[in-house]
Amino acid sequence: MTTTIDNSPVLLIRADASVRMGTGHVMRCLGLAQAWQDRGGRVVCAIAECSAGLDERLRSEQVEIVRLEVDPGSEADARATVEAARNCGSAWVVADGYHFDARFHEIIKQLGSRLLSVDDFGTLEHYWADIVLNQDPIANEMLYFRREPYTQLLLGNEYTFLRREFRQQIRSRRPIPPIARKLLVTLGGSDPDNVTRKVIACLNDVPLEYLDVIVLVGPSNPHGESLHAAVAQCRRNVRLLRNPPNIPELIASCDLAVTAGGSTVWELAYFYVPSIVLLVAENQEPAMGLLHERGACVRLGSGSQMTSEQLSTTISVLCHDAIRRASLSAQLGATIDGQGTERVCAALLENPFQNHRDAEPAAGTTVISR
Repeated sequence: MTTTIDNSPVLLIRADASVRMGTGHVMRCLGLAQAWQDRGGRVVCAIAECSAGLDERLRSEQVEIVRLEVDPGSEADARATVEAARNCGSAWVVADGYHFDARFHEIIKQLGSRLLSVDDFGTLEHYWADIVLNQDPIANEMLYFRREPYTQLLLGNEYTFLRREFRQQIRSRRPIPPIARKLLVTLGGSDPDNVTRKVIACLNDVPLEYLDVIVLVGPSNPHGESLHAAVAQCRRNVRLLRNPPNIPELIASCDLAVTAGGSTVWELAYFYVPSIVLLVAENQEPAMGLLHERGACVRLGSGSQMTSEQLSTTISVLCHDAIRRASLSAQLGATIDGQGTERVCAALLENPFQNHRDAEPAAGTTVISR
């Protein structure tokens, strides 16, 4: 392996985040970034859209940030991404985002970078990437028959990214209390439709003598004032926490979770937490529907369309049904083992890895130091 000037192999990640897009693409790639760092490498994240809170998180993780002054997903974006990779010395581009289409990928390959595409659907007209990674349980090879002969497929939950703070925790099967009294509510990094407020409002209707509730609010959530008002009106013991540093400990301590159908599901799976899943995006339905069919979660459907009565009834039933919660815990926990980032790093390093060097920064990019 050829190394950069400071003798550290470099990996460039291209991902964005916003209120509507959410923070999931950047946050799941952070798990890969940490695993790469743990192997002695440097990580650069090329970003066109990102919230201030997420910027701070990346810097705290020693991830270097390169701002791209381009239309996200455009041909100019693809060219600027390759230039950013050359400038920092990375032969690989890891692209994670629904706005990165087949043409975006094709340009990256034409310009000489190796490409890992993090994909959730298999809907592009063609796949040009060296590696296509789909972490969903529904992933299968037939989704990617329109691919290059050299394209390697990494499919399924065995490649799920978990951040370091989760992987460092001791994993064990959790005790299942007769009655669940510790509830976690976590609806993603941004929750654009403010489903969290609806969940808080329904808690008064849960017929349980005591319920301790923790509500996790992501760094890009714009509904702070509304959520504080909902907590003030709720008769339950509710703690509202915005992007706290001890999320793994909070997840591990709860008896039941109400969650969105994104990457948080796999974090809950790591700690065997029985979960009620609310869909906050249509693309979450296939994977969460499969988990529901397998008895690994209770999928209620769209969070924005769900009624308070449906949710309060479901919470109440599960809080009183230890046998059902034990089954949900076992089935969801069996979906992952926490080694996904290691497997993906190994796949990257198994391929010839040649670092690029350019003397001048790319046009249209702004380098922000760690």
